[in-house]
Amino acid sequence: MGREITGALLQSVFNMLYETAKGNFKVQFKRTEFRDELESIIAIANLNIQRINQNRDQFLWINRHNEVVIISTAMFILDEQLKILDYKFQGDVFQAIKHLEHLEGELFESLLAMDSQDEWRNKIQDLISNEERFLSLVLAFEFHDGLVLKLSTEIIKISHNIDTRFTIYASMLDTQKDEFYNLRMNDSVQTISIWDQELFLKIEADILQHLNEPSRKNYELALIYGTNEHKIKTGFKKVYGLTPTQYHKKQRIKHCKILIDNTDLSLKAIALKMGFKTYPKFSRYFKSEVKMTPKAYRERGENHAI
Repeated sequence: MGREITGALLQSVFNMLYETAKGNFKVQFKRTEFRDELESIIAIANLNIQRINQNRDQFLWINRHNEVVIISTAMFILDEQLKILDYKFQGDVFQAIKHLEHLEGELFESLLAMDSQDEWRNKIQDLISNEERFLSLVLAFEFHDGLVLKLSTEIIKISHNIDTRFTIYASMLDTQKDEFYNLRMNDSVQTISIWDQELFLKIEADILQHLNEPSRKNYELALIYGTNEHKIKTGFKKVYGLTPTQYHKKQRIKHCKILIDNTDLSLKAIALKMGFKTYPKFSRYFKSEVKMTPKAYRERGENHAI
């Protein structure tokens, strides 16, 4: 005799499927003695969950104890001719970028694959000619041995009088398989699904595009990206090591430093450009992170340059 398919039963199946969609592959559906279509679906679901768990290299694995580096970033500063003035890499991925030994003075587009160079020229010319200050796009970078990787890229335009400079942030989630095969299966290892990786990259891009504004609240980000506050608060921190608010502050301070170090803008002008209504507010904000005032930071840089 078949069982009655009730709403409560279907809801329990849905809840377990939802858990697996979030990346929890330890869950298994409880089997019963029935031999109906629902039981067949449950058996197939259990089998697929086991297969996914066994082939978990398709997901991003995080193990803080083993200090697996999962984020690789590159920052470039370009002059008005779009040549590289300075750059900084974090993570091993960018060490394989072509022309690494002599990047200063090179056109930024020389780092890009051919199919991204035209897009770069078109987009950057649009940014130069209009009032916008931020641009977000995906560019294909060319590495040694013909390897091409598409990276989330943010461009920030810094204009002062007749001088224009550009700050470029490129980032990727480093999911090299060799690292993850060595990780042990235990409670300290967690999974981030491909969908969540894309979500957090979008949130990071949103943060970088709004550095001249106060950080968005978690509930605001949840509404914008169709998710919940808990995922944004905990999931983003698992990947980036900081909450969205903390990450916004870190990047905002970094951009303030770039303006102080690379322009002759007054500190009050920098405060206004970065969205602070008054210089004292900017000074307190800056000091809370850097442990010195913007004035002291600029004077220290000038002393080092002498």
